[in-house]
Amino acid sequence: MTTTSAPPTTTLAFPRGQRGVANGPCPQGRGSDWTPCSITCGTGVSVRTIVDPVTCATAQELRLCLLRPCEEKLSRQGREKCTSTVKLKRKRRIIYHDCISVKMYRLRFCDTCRKRKCCFPKRTRQRKIEFQCSRGKREVFNFMWIKKCRCAKKCYGKVESRGKRRRARERSKKRRERERIRKRRERERSKKRRERERNEKRERERGKKRRGEDREPKRRDKKRGDKRGRRRKNMKQ
Repeated sequence: MTTTSAPPTTTLAFPRGQRGVANGPCPQGRGSDWTPCSITCGTGVSVRTIVDPVTCATAQELRLCLLRPCEEKLSRQGREKCTSTVKLKRKRRIIYHDCISVKMYRLRFCDTCRKRKCCFPKRTRQRKIEFQCSRGKREVFNFMWIKKCRCAKKCYGKVESRGKRRRARERSKKRRERERIRKRRERERSKKRRERERNEKRERERGKKRRGEDREPKRRDKKRGDKRGRRRKNMKQ
């Protein structure tokens, strides 16, 4: 275990006399979003700004984050295709500087098997985890618990708003409806085409039968004429 400087505190105290907004009402309990993890592998730090709804004072809140381990390479673990989220089969401890988690956890990580794409957390939640630090001191830190990851060409791209997602759903719904109508019309056209071909085949068969019936009496007359001619010829002889 590496020994470095002590980890920072999870939440900084609100500075006195500092306002979130210079002129006007302060945002009620609103602050900035969490920053991306400070490192791409190993245990890093993510920070956000919070606002006190009473005094309008601002402060920084800190949490630990672990996107993927550095010492081991994530394997597919029997998966047929590459997925952005990987859940380990065995539990492991979380190490941060000279602190190690008291309990073992089965974590989820963001995989890097997709080429030319960056995988980052899409859905997370915050958990409090107890760490055993050097000199027998115990600390409780906020930890970013990954639930689902996302892979894109741009790391930590902007999350679409509800309006954009709703419009995207409507467009996909209209596209599916158009595809369904197109397939239905194609089925109807193919059905009519098969029916037309079937009718044409029947007409051809009927025409052949009629032509065969018309030729049959002529053949009979010809045969009768041949027989009569033979009889007359025999009688003359």
